[in-house]
Amino acid sequence: MHKIMWGLWWLSAACGAMFLVWIGWGVFSFMTDDDPFNTITEVDCHEAVDYAGAAPPARTSDEQCTSYSWLDQSYDGTWRMPRAEVAPWLKESYPHETPTTRCGGGDDVCLDVGTDLPSGVDEVELTVVYEDGDTALVHLRAYST
Repeated sequence: MHKIMWGLWWLSAACGAMFLVWIGWGVFSFMTDDDPFNTITEVDCHEAVDYAGAAPPARTSDEQCTSYSWLDQSYDGTWRMPRAEVAPWLKESYPHETPTTRCGGGDDVCLDVGTDLPSGVDEVELTVVYEDGDTALVHLRAYST
């Protein structure tokens, strides 16, 4: 009977130790992971543009867009498009807003939109940098608060 009790004690101790290691591994993983809840995902830029209430640009390249969905929804993205198509695209997408060239950070054109947006979108920020030749680099940030 004494051996059975010791066996049950060691079995309980081993199970408890494995449970503590499992909990420790979970805490360590959570603390060292940049996105522990998998809320940051790479998305197609058409999804980000659609969320921002804009018309998708006709021709783009080097698209890179990200969705952040922790508590609130936001999108962040960049792409290149023909320089000549930027102004018409902005006018089509946000007809009641006027882009400005008084931007900070070396941007050539910027547009902040806070009205007439789709439900759930509180702000859209667009910046454009005219690169060499006929190319423009567009940066979009759309979010809810």
